[in-house]
Amino acid sequence: MKNIILGFIILTSTLTLFAAGEKSKGIKKFSRPYGMAGCGLGSMVMGKSGSQVFAATTNNTGSQLFGITTGTSNCVDGSENQVASKSDQFIHGNRLAIQMDIARGSGETVSGLSQILGCSNSATFGQAMQKNYDQIFTKEKTVTNEITDSIITVIQNDSDLMQQCRLG
Repeated sequence: MKNIILGFIILTSTLTLFAAGEKSKGIKKFSRPYGMAGCGLGSMVMGKSGSQVFAATTNNTGSQLFGITTGTSNCVDGSENQVASKSDQFIHGNRLAIQMDIARGSGETVSGLSQILGCSNSATFGQAMQKNYDQIFTKEKTVTNEITDSIITVIQNDSDLMQQCRLG
């Protein structure tokens, strides 16, 4: 029993130090509190990574409408979240093309996505996305909104892109 408690204390301490290290680097991370099913009771029950079919079904009972109307149940969206939703739709419909264009650093879909994100220079946007390709497309990020969140995170952590892009 003592070994389990000691192991838990060591694990907790390590995670705390890791999190503090990330904060000290000044890295921002954009993340919405809900998955592809949107906000509502389903998002609170299932979270971002849970069954989005179940979340959408739960939201369809009226909880999403209530949450949007009252600003509860993860339904408080800022302007960045609205841009993220538009980007989700674009990326979902062009997933393979956007992945290939980001790998190249240019292309029609990169140009289109830069317009959705309000970026004035699609060439600079494309180069930054290419440089951060491994951060945007990982094995863990298989859901469209996770890819979008990673793209917005790249923008927020690049001072040149923050000046060129209007995320809201």
